[in-house]
Amino acid sequence: MEKVDKILSPQWIYFNNEKISENYSIVISGNIIIDIIPTDEVKHNYQTDSYSSLRGQIMYSGLVHPHGYICEYLSRSVSENFSMDIAKLFENRIINEEFVRLSTKISIIKLFKAGVSSFSDISIFPDEVLETTNKLGMKVAFGLPILNQSNNWSRDENESYKKCLSTFDKYKSYPNIRMFFPIFVSSIASERMLSNISKIVNELEMPVRLINDTYLEGDKIAKILDRLDSLNLINDKFSCVNCRIDTKSFIKRITEQKINIINSNITNEDLRLMNKDLCLCVYIDDIKINSDLNIVKKIEQNYFRKNIQIDEKKMLDLFISKMNVNAAKALNIYNSNGIIEIGKDADLVSVSVNKLNILKDDVAKSILTKSGCCQNLWVSGKNVIKDGKLITINENLLYDELTEWKNRIKYEH
Repeated sequence: MEKVDKILSPQWIYFNNEKISENYSIVISGNIIIDIIPTDEVKHNYQTDSYSSLRGQIMYSGLVHPHGYICEYLSRSVSENFSMDIAKLFENRIINEEFVRLSTKISIIKLFKAGVSSFSDISIFPDEVLETTNKLGMKVAFGLPILNQSNNWSRDENESYKKCLSTFDKYKSYPNIRMFFPIFVSSIASERMLSNISKIVNELEMPVRLINDTYLEGDKIAKILDRLDSLNLINDKFSCVNCRIDTKSFIKRITEQKINIINSNITNEDLRLMNKDLCLCVYIDDIKINSDLNIVKKIEQNYFRKNIQIDEKKMLDLFISKMNVNAAKALNIYNSNGIIEIGKDADLVSVSVNKLNILKDDVAKSILTKSGCCQNLWVSGKNVIKDGKLITINENLLYDELTEWKNRIKYEH
């Protein structure tokens, strides 16, 4: 009989493509799912010191949040409270290393509770974000920004580039950290710097992400893509944020080049194209509305706002299967994340199901209705939330830290 690290036995497991299996167990060795087997057979085939019976719970794959700026959550709150814009917060040193560490902790707690096991972030405080994220047990795809304007991190794009390479060298061996190069439409690097990035990207097989932070229309983005393509910066790891899919030529291009699209909203036309191999996923941009950082609710909002029309029974497949798979592809982690499958990382979420729900459709809806009430969460096989309680951080101490910090800022400013 084989000895394994963990056996998890939920009452139901939601796989992709609307498949729900009852009374199956997930067998974990290290951080990998090595078997999915009927629960009544599992103890005859495996032994473990860590067995979890999760009756009344449905399990699904850990969610992937594909884009964002983690310190925005706290900075927007402070900006409103003190009537300062973000630039003033930097100028007055309110946004500093301590601020980013605190904001990272708060944001990761919210993401964990929403069932997120992997997220993406871009920051000019890489050490604070990456060290905190790694300590809490979250997976991250981190953008190394090449900025051509003076900022709190670098004087120009040359210093920015050197610091990015130093950050990459420091964290490249961390298993839960991946890195990519973001290119901002508002401040595209020089031709020489893009050539430097191209060499690194192709040598190390790093993803590149074009961020349309000025919301240019598709034809203008196409010209930028032409420039990046000529420098060999576009491949199947390339992604584009906030890109309007508004012309036939643009649709043809992104489907042929397999460009991953990460937008804040989706339309009926997007859904149609997703069924034709468009790789599109959604991120949270309106933090004031989505203060709990719940990616499932963000997608659900598109449904209730009538942005998309879809059979309610198909909503779960859209949320958990297509969107999560596409988000994993956008972060270049689909080989290990995105769905529950033998050989994938044990990134798993479980939520409780109402005892009166006995139909599979009702059981499945629990994933939507309980998406912010994660009962258990495992990241790479490690329990992060157990029986509804966070394990990797003390929320009470964090609340005290936040209260002390707010009082100090109020006194100083």
